[in-house]
Amino acid sequence: MAQWKLASANPPLTLDVSADDNGGVNGTFVTALGSYPVSGSWAASGSLPGRNASAFSFSGTANGPVNTFVAAVGIMIGPGPSPAQINLRLSESSAGNGSLTESTATLLPGG
Repeated sequence: MAQWKLASANPPLTLDVSADDNGGVNGTFVTALGSYPVSGSWAASGSLPGRNASAFSFSGTANGPVNTFVAAVGIMIGPGPSPAQINLRLSESSAGNGSLTESTATLLPGG
């Protein structure tokens, strides 16, 4: 099982998840709006014929007096056990103020 710890300064994001050999992703994703327990899946490049990129998705909910939700998809660059970079598209929604925030980010090791 690989541990992915990556971060972005702008926007401020931190990803700390375990990526298992069966394609599962579980851990924590931190944004300016909150800390989310997340789960999802990933597919490694080269693991099947025609799979030429490593891609993943995850989502989660920050519970509290007001729920916020996060969902992300991305492309991973580098080997599964230690990605060198993740290009990410992120969406967050807030039940408190009705906001929907979308952004892109590049996450690098060291989160």
